[in-house]
Amino acid sequence: MGNGGLAALMHAHQLAHDEDEVERVIMRVGANRNGEINFQEFCALARRNSEIEMVLRMMRPECVVASHFPTGTTLEDFATMSSAQFSNILDLSKLALVQRMVDAARNMNCIGQAQQASNGKFCGELKGGTYDDFLDGVTGIVGEPDADLEKGMRDEHTKRLDSHSKFTTPNYGITTTPAIEYALMMSGGMSHGRSGDDACVIITGTRGCWFAGKQMEDKRVLRPIEHYGDFEDDGCLRDTRPSTTDTRIQRQVKQASLRRCDVLAIILYTGPMFVLYNSILRGFGFCGEVAAHIEFASDKFWTQFKAVSATQRVEPRDSWVQRGGHKFTNTIHALASAIKKLKVLSDHSAGSCLYRGLGGLDVREFLDSRGFTDMAFMSTSKRLHTALEYRYISYVYREMGISRISIEREGL
Repeated sequence: MGNGGLAALMHAHQLAHDEDEVERVIMRVGANRNGEINFQEFCALARRNSEIEMVLRMMRPECVVASHFPTGTTLEDFATMSSAQFSNILDLSKLALVQRMVDAARNMNCIGQAQQASNGKFCGELKGGTYDDFLDGVTGIVGEPDADLEKGMRDEHTKRLDSHSKFTTPNYGITTTPAIEYALMMSGGMSHGRSGDDACVIITGTRGCWFAGKQMEDKRVLRPIEHYGDFEDDGCLRDTRPSTTDTRIQRQVKQASLRRCDVLAIILYTGPMFVLYNSILRGFGFCGEVAAHIEFASDKFWTQFKAVSATQRVEPRDSWVQRGGHKFTNTIHALASAIKKLKVLSDHSAGSCLYRGLGGLDVREFLDSRGFTDMAFMSTSKRLHTALEYRYISYVYREMGISRISIEREGL
């Protein structure tokens, strides 16, 4: 498309005021600098505008405008308002809208600076497995589980050569070990912690990160297993019938027919152990230990975090698996089982939109493909602004794929 075609398109949709603005757009997105824009460059321009639109949605400008309508305005009043009245409301909203844009721009600038300072912590390629990997499922990655899942989970966290090896999480900078995390899960936090405020447990057996020269506390909400249900010795619920004394979480455990090993796996995954589980499943990532007194997200932090790659824990030729000799097979199978069972509690309809923040990943190859199989457990949200909090560029995932995987296959 040349200048004339793009100019006509932009003028038809009131996207440009003059030819100079059209020329600026062409020069900004035209990688070949030949005065024309090809289809790929046009798609890039469209995505760029849609990214700004997503940021504006996150700002919720409609809430700002609505707050400047006269108190008690009804839909009937709205339907009869004049152009002058609407113009007055927008004038009153202007300063608040501008401030929200300034705040959003400042947040994005902070994200960019943090990623530059981290030496590209989030930089990488969005990639996954093939359709054959999807058919192979979890077993194709981590192998067959033991007959006794709970015993297998305990042993692979507490009786392996890497059970007391330390690793640091990249999100909160918590340094811990598989053995500590298992003990915390089984004790509801009391084995390596003390009670805090707001039902939180202050963990003393782990090491919090340093932020602004001060060590942060590792505060979590941890519950004893009895909080989730009354389980028999074999791991099954003693009574699956609804009871008026059931708490909300106990009702959900019964509805999903969760076993104790399912609950244990979920508790472990929602703590620091997600770093190891997902790295093993995807076959890449990092799990190094960051030393004490290293400022969180500093260059030294990321250097030490990246000193140990995930493949060192999962590849036979590397030292991690030679020391540990396992892939958390039982825990990952239990976690896959729990997620499939929890599908019955989902209120999404097939085809609903879910969002995931991509954290600065290179998505060009993904967008040119027909998709891939995510080899690990992927966090998504129904709320766009939640995904945007992780990175202001997001991608939409459809629940249709999640539903098929939950029902038909053990892979996620």
